[in-house]
Amino acid sequence: GAVLSGTFDKVYVVSLEHCDRRWKLVKAWADSVGLPSERFLATSFDDIDLRNPPFPIANIPPGDAPRAGQVGCTFSHVRLWRDVFNNNYSTVLVLEDDITLTASLLENLPDIVAAANDAARGNKKWWHYMYLRRHSFGDTNKEKNFATAPKDGRPITFASPSWGTAAYILSYHGAEWLLSHLTYYQYPLDVHLEKLQRNYPADSPCGFVALSACRNDRFQYLCPENVVELSDAQKGKCAYSASQAGASHMGPWFPSDDAIPR
Repeated sequence: GAVLSGTFDKVYVVSLEHCDRRWKLVKAWADSVGLPSERFLATSFDDIDLRNPPFPIANIPPGDAPRAGQVGCTFSHVRLWRDVFNNNYSTVLVLEDDITLTASLLENLPDIVAAANDAARGNKKWWHYMYLRRHSFGDTNKEKNFATAPKDGRPITFASPSWGTAAYILSYHGAEWLLSHLTYYQYPLDVHLEKLQRNYPADSPCGFVALSACRNDRFQYLCPENVVELSDAQKGKCAYSASQAGASHMGPWFPSDDAIPR
């Protein structure tokens, strides 16, 4: 617990207010492994008015119909990134409230973060985002190494474009970068981050440096060596996908590029 406390300025658990059961289960796990955690209340789909959203909605691809839950999910993480930036946190851990970490990952997290930071200083290129769980759309065998965790030897790679917001590590530089590049809702958050990876490659001058701390040398879908998801029975009444909940709309409500707030 003490070592991890020194690794992260804060551990956020993103949780809907009415999903107490999920939060309490994850909090009990965190307490049992000595991981200080803080509940970060997500914006519920019930609190999203698509006609007057708290976060701009714009440039929606033809045929897409944004859901209130998807907008709420994006806005929740954007609020969290603002908190990281405003408090000048160096490194934070972010978990959705149905995710716990394996004993193996917990043991190696300090080394993983330290190795990534050492490599960043050596390369003079800071990393932004580190997937602990992901759906990769690229060939993970071809990912380039950013660093190697000394304790268990796992390669920390430049992640191929991926979906993954249920468990990640974020740096201050990452919060700053994302807040300047994700300024309105256009896609569900997982999809938007994947597109940012494609549009701003990590090796470009102002690229999005997204890493993966899965066992990339023997990659498994959603990185079960790192994370454990609560069962539907454990989730209880909150077993549904909140991002898929709430109202949706397809039509002329949402502006295009020339009307996006800057």
